[in-house]
Amino acid sequence: MLKTYLAVIQEGEEGGYTVYFPDVENAYTEGDTIEETMANAQEVLGVMLAYRIEAKEPFPTQSSMVAIHDSLKPNEFAALIQVDVSQYLRASTVVKKAVTIPDWLIKRAEKEGIDLSGTLVEALKEKLGV
Repeated sequence: MLKTYLAVIQEGEEGGYTVYFPDVENAYTEGDTIEETMANAQEVLGVMLAYRIEAKEPFPTQSSMVAIHDSLKPNEFAALIQVDVSQYLRASTVVKKAVTIPDWLIKRAEKEGIDLSGTLVEALKEKLGV
C-alpha cells in the first residue's frame, strides 16, 4: 500500500539535514547527505504509518501543499516522500485456516500455477487496505 506525505527538509548550518512531516506526529529524522536523509525519511514515514495501522488509528489528513510551501523558512524545502507501508508492518505468526472454494476454481488455479495461499493473502491485504 503506497502512501505519500509531504516532508520538510532543513539544511543544517554546519552540514547535514533534518526532516519532519508536518502531518505525521513524531515522524522526524536526519542524515548527513541528501541521499541518506531521503532514505531515512522514507523509513520513518513507513514505521509511523504502520504503527497507525497496528493501533487501528486512521492515517493523518494531509495539509495543503501550498500552505506548507508558504510556511517554509529560507533553509527549508519540501519534498514528497512515498512509502509502501505494507513493508513496515510487523511479521505475524502464520495461521492455517480452512476455506471453502468451488472445485472448478481450484482446478483452474492449479492449472495456471496460482498459489492459493499467496493469492488469498494478497486479496485480504487489498480488501483491508494494508
